[in-house]
Amino acid sequence: MDEKTLSVSEDIAFFEYIGLALLPSVFIHVLLSHTIFYLEIDKRLAKAAWLKDAQSRKKIVRVYWNDVDPSRRFSVDGRILTDVEQFSKESGNAKKGIIRLLGSFFGSEKIGNAYEKSHAMGLVNRYRFYLTVQDIGEKFRITGTIAAYPKDPASILIRPHNFPAGSGRNFRVSIPPAVWISAYARHTFLKVRNTGMLCALPFWLLIKIGIPSVKKTAKEEFSTALRIYTTDFAFYQKYRSIDFLLDNATISRDNAIFCLEMEISSAYRDNLAKRNYRCADMRTILRGADLSFIKNTILLRYLSLWLRSVPRVLLEPPHTILTTLEILHAALIWERFCSICSCRTYVAYNDTIPKHIVRNLILERHGTKTLYYVFSCNTPDYFTPPGKDPFLTVYYSHMNYDYVIAWNEKVKEYYTAHTNTIGKVAVTGCLWSEHVADIQRKQSDNEVFASVKKEVIRKNSMYPRNTISVFDTTFGGGAPLNVQDILVFLRDILKLIDEFADIAVIFKMKNPWGYHIILNPEIEEAYRALSNHPRCVVLNGFDIEPAEVIAASDLVISACFTSSTVEAWGADIPGVFYDATSLYRNYYYDCLPGFTLHGYLDLKRRVMHLLETKETPARLAARGEKERKACEKIDPFMDGKGITRFRNLLLEISRSR
Repeated sequence: MDEKTLSVSEDIAFFEYIGLALLPSVFIHVLLSHTIFYLEIDKRLAKAAWLKDAQSRKKIVRVYWNDVDPSRRFSVDGRILTDVEQFSKESGNAKKGIIRLLGSFFGSEKIGNAYEKSHAMGLVNRYRFYLTVQDIGEKFRITGTIAAYPKDPASILIRPHNFPAGSGRNFRVSIPPAVWISAYARHTFLKVRNTGMLCALPFWLLIKIGIPSVKKTAKEEFSTALRIYTTDFAFYQKYRSIDFLLDNATISRDNAIFCLEMEISSAYRDNLAKRNYRCADMRTILRGADLSFIKNTILLRYLSLWLRSVPRVLLEPPHTILTTLEILHAALIWERFCSICSCRTYVAYNDTIPKHIVRNLILERHGTKTLYYVFSCNTPDYFTPPGKDPFLTVYYSHMNYDYVIAWNEKVKEYYTAHTNTIGKVAVTGCLWSEHVADIQRKQSDNEVFASVKKEVIRKNSMYPRNTISVFDTTFGGGAPLNVQDILVFLRDILKLIDEFADIAVIFKMKNPWGYHIILNPEIEEAYRALSNHPRCVVLNGFDIEPAEVIAASDLVISACFTSSTVEAWGADIPGVFYDATSLYRNYYYDCLPGFTLHGYLDLKRRVMHLLETKETPARLAARGEKERKACEKIDPFMDGKGITRFRNLLLEISRSR
């Protein structure tokens, strides 16, 4: 979006999403000669001749969430969390009848976090929508009215209404009457639908249980339960798979159970069965429940709770009704799990949605400690401008776990900065560095490097002296780096290969081929240029083991601030971040000189130094107290033992129970 070359009308329209239902509104604004901006469009309309004609004449312009200044984008979630907390205090939300009732039933006020989290999640799209409207108004110096059309009209009715939707510096933001009508209609529909589902909960239970069992189900004992969901690690990679904690000593297939909380593929199920892993499917766990559970848990406890819950939420907004339904639904599932399985610890990652709170409360009541492990350190706080408070996110807020496994003190601080209920944050160092260290000890088993070496020799007739692995990151959309940032990154890596005749590059792509051409054809060309270079091999696919790529490297270079460089660092392999467009000068990782490189000259000098000196993180830390403290900010141990520390913690918890 180039505001310098685009001439816009005094009044404009902004559509978060142009679908078939909004076409009449689009045509009205076209007839009024208003410039139209939009974020997304229905695929059926994207190729329409009239749209392409209007776009060529700059009458209809596509904008991107990524166009909004990163500092403003990342600050939105923090504003939401502040507004929700303030709204709860002012409206007495924490004292609401339903929260008071459920808090008493579950024996914890933490249940209120599920409602606050749900509330905050409902505001994310609306706040981002209004921020984009404001950004367009300011960039294009609009002096008239911006007619704003949100994708989900009902979202504009969610309180609080603190975000400045009314006016900008010289322009006014207006929600058209048609949107208000649609908003109230959608709101009413959601309320009726959610209330109906809540009222139908007992009937849903009857269907789910089916024919009950007369015989009481015997309870089985497990040391550890591990969460499984649709898009987790699964078994795509050799080392970083969902069962990475199993070592057949501390944790084995005999004392671990995998909990399927979402639908998974048949191939995933086959892999679990092939390994003889015990599984509990949460979606079917109520089927055939025994009469003892039905009587003591459902009839004597939860039926009464349901009867008291329904009247308390009838006047509440749709998201509160839906959250109540989800809490009762999740509670029954986990009560059933705890009636047939006993486990000392429950391990999860990427699980911060409201339902995890009730699950963990029930597990806690049955003596199970819950642990959340951090699988990446690429969080928004690393993109926080110098001197500013860290960017918080709705995603990482309102968590309820006994333990969080963090890689370093910075990650620990980020989780504790949110409104979370965490018993203890245990710093282990980077987990995945242990895989890298293990592979290094047995280089003959590095299948990725063996295939890369073979390919380079095929293309280049010999293998160079040094191996550099390069990792890109997700870009565009709402990511910190945009298309141009990555384009410069890719071209500079190609230049580096040309200037250093003694290096081979293993380039590990984060996203599949084809993903990039949608964003910009030049990006695809840049990847192809790397792939065609005789001393570069581009790897793509979820089954490529990043640990093997890193283990084969003399140096790791990553785009800002994906975790691969930190993984290398934890295994005592030199690694740097490359900030190709110098966006993040003086940001957090500049705490260690030469760790983040800004621009090509910085990159070239540092690569030359590291390849000549073979300076590892451990050798750098040994220089003196100042260097040691700086290195420890990245990984406090640098010994490739993060997973071992994690396992030892699980063992310690199990023994203390």
